[in-house]
Amino acid sequence: YRHVDAEGNILSMIFYLMYCILVVVIPNRVVQNQSADFRTPASHETNKHIDGLSESNITEDTISSRMIQEHFQKISRMFVSINMQLKSIDKRIQNLEKGVQISDSNQEDEGLKIIKEYFPLKSTDAITTFDTVIIENKEVAINFRRYINGIGGTSSKDSLVRILQRIFTNACAEKCSWLGRKNNFAIHKLHFVSIIKGMLIIK
Repeated sequence: YRHVDAEGNILSMIFYLMYCILVVVIPNRVVQNQSADFRTPASHETNKHIDGLSESNITEDTISSRMIQEHFQKISRMFVSINMQLKSIDKRIQNLEKGVQISDSNQEDEGLKIIKEYFPLKSTDAITTFDTVIIENKEVAINFRRYINGIGGTSSKDSLVRILQRIFTNACAEKCSWLGRKNNFAIHKLHFVSIIKGMLIIK
């Protein structure tokens, strides 16, 4: 059933990517090309009129650019999620081809191996992407909890230091703070940080 669910999630993500490309990206490129065509040599009055129209459309262009940027960010997050799921499926298929019996413990080990590949996080963009993936993908969230639980520590404080060292590079950590003061990246509202806090409280 997990295999079927994973395939369904991947298909839905692929359909969304196709939608973004066909409905958002391509039409915008066409509009930009058409706008460029208006800049061909013409009379002074025509160019002046076009300049006026261009200025009146600045707001619309800005909104359109922001929408495209948001869609691209979502596409990037979906690619990360798809990649993680495909790696998991590929590993299971390889085991089946070799005649290896796939148990729950084997699946858990595979999940841990896959999630370890994405640490440490090297940028704030990587942090945002991973946080979105962990919200949208329950299997990734489960494996993240198992990964955190396996890090260990002599106390809650020691565990937190060890966890942060595993998850963030030093360069990335320097750009972050709890509340985001001094133009740093705020981490207090991140979903995976809430998971870490909850697990430390339990310990």
